[in-house]
Amino acid sequence: MTESNKKQRRRPIVVELKQKLNEMPVEDRDDFADKCGTSFDNLRQIAYGWGGCSISLAQSIVTACDGEVELEDLIPELKRHPA
Repeated sequence: MTESNKKQRRRPIVVELKQKLNEMPVEDRDDFADKCGTSFDNLRQIAYGWGGCSISLAQSIVTACDGEVELEDLIPELKRHPA
């Protein structure tokens, strides 16, 4: 595979979400994903920067993570840039 053919991440890795998912016991994964309103596989794609998410999904993830993950980490376009 050449450099130009490699897939590129659409978004930055969401470190806090990635850590939470990787440390989560296997038996808790589906319940956590249900709490977020999506599948565990989709959460992994978001965490690793391969997929984005809607505002409502991002809010559900933030709530399910008890604020360990911030909305701006999930949707980088919301970050404020200094004027």
